[in-house]
Amino acid sequence: PVAKALGKEERDDLRKVRDLRIKAGIMRSLIDHEKEEGHADNGVEQSRIPEVTKKTQRVISMFVSGSSIENEDYLHQAIDRVHKEGKKFRLTPRHESDLDPLALRYILQRAGLEEFCNKIVWIAGVNMLKRPLIRPWIRGEHVIYIATPADSDTLEELVDYFPSEEYKTIGQTFSSINSIAKSKVREASDRGETVAIYPEAGRSYDGLMRKAPGKVALYFPRDESTLVLPCRL
Repeated sequence: PVAKALGKEERDDLRKVRDLRIKAGIMRSLIDHEKEEGHADNGVEQSRIPEVTKKTQRVISMFVSGSSIENEDYLHQAIDRVHKEGKKFRLTPRHESDLDPLALRYILQRAGLEEFCNKIVWIAGVNMLKRPLIRPWIRGEHVIYIATPADSDTLEELVDYFPSEEYKTIGQTFSSINSIAKSKVREASDRGETVAIYPEAGRSYDGLMRKAPGKVALYFPRDESTLVLPCRL
């Protein structure tokens, strides 16, 4: 009854507040897990059901098998430079669907670059962890979880809805998980894995690339050690 008395804007704000609290709780669990002894590789989550992912890929291939890979030569040129010059590799696909990781793997396989398919590490928000029944079917990659720029912006926007101590705690949680993520990205790159990040830090609902927030740059090196390849799925 109280919720019905609120206006649409207030209801939307309360929904965002609840969502931020859930995300912060998930992040704290990840951070605590990271600190446990013997879990040096936590923060990067292995696929729990890889055989299901392979089955799902076969299903996906039925729908995308007739599609083409535009500018495939650029992809091969990039891979050649990675091999010849010892470059690290970043993929920056536009984000449209939870199936993006599978679609990207399928593209690499069709281009004859299967060696990269099992070496992709995704930088992503924790939204996926809110859907545990779906997660095993659509991800076969490692994931490094972050507090997205949108999460931070929403927290600042809705500061008046949080008690001061809770606001401070959530902010510290965001900062901590992002610090862990940056270390994990460096480690993954040093191991020769391909890091994929959605530069828009969110989903595109109209097929157009959105403006990337400045904070995304924190996950890119500031030298010429890494080759960045934008792609559209």
